[in-house]
Amino acid sequence: MKLSQHIYIPILIFVTVLVVGRLSISYVSDQEGEKLAIKMQVTAEQVGMRLNDFLTARLTRLDVFRKRLEQKPFPNEAEFRTIALRIQHELPGFQAINKIDENGIIRWVTPLAPNLPVVGVDLVQNAAADAAKVFTRSLQYQIDTATPLIELVQGGKGFATYLPIVVDDQVTGFVNGVFLIEELVSQCFNNSIKDFNYEVILSGKRVYLRGETKNFENPKTIGRHNFTMLGQSWELQIIPGSSNDGTASFMRAISMVIVFFLATLLAGLALIRIKSNAELAKALKRMENSEA
Repeated sequence: MKLSQHIYIPILIFVTVLVVGRLSISYVSDQEGEKLAIKMQVTAEQVGMRLNDFLTARLTRLDVFRKRLEQKPFPNEAEFRTIALRIQHELPGFQAINKIDENGIIRWVTPLAPNLPVVGVDLVQNAAADAAKVFTRSLQYQIDTATPLIELVQGGKGFATYLPIVVDDQVTGFVNGVFLIEELVSQCFNNSIKDFNYEVILSGKRVYLRGETKNFENPKTIGRHNFTMLGQSWELQIIPGSSNDGTASFMRAISMVIVFFLATLLAGLALIRIKSNAELAKALKRMENSEA
């Protein structure tokens, strides 16, 4: 048996092991990808519902406060601020709870010191365009409304809610809940989301981001949860953290190195076996020739 006649066997073994190993790694990666996609979606729904519940609890508390203000006698400023401070203590996340009169003028603010600049502000004339438009709609139709992301008079970006106080079918004022978006989301999640990057989108505009912006441009795996609050659409998007991607890539690279090593080892063993058989055949032939 000549060595050259069977040299294709180690090559065939090498290629076969390499291809089978590569396909196996791809299959396992696909399975892990599907599991990760399911995990992302489940996590997005859980976290999105947490944000929904977080907002709902605060708006419900403002609604209860509004019903108190619709009763007679109407509370004075001191009583208003006492109740507002209690709400902010029980439910963190508010930047301010204000009382707006029927003409759109901010009259009472809580807490007082950081919100003094907004006292006397005319929401129709001096507020951001989106805030003025939303407030006007609330005044005209006597409905609860919320703004998209706006520049707050107090500083920073956030959104405001307007809950009309209706007495005898007449709007006598508004309960104004103001939320700084950074503080709101931080208070809601409280760094409980680990190993993932996420973004919060309000009315089509990103309002909060954890992670690199580029990671959200074309993510391989993403989980989404949507809900509507006072006419404004909210969306939460979650993607794997960079550490997860790095670990997965590292494991795939290590697996390919192992497959390559195994393919080389098996091909080498086959080559050694063929070479030994060829040498044994030569030795036997020499013995036959000498006996002849």
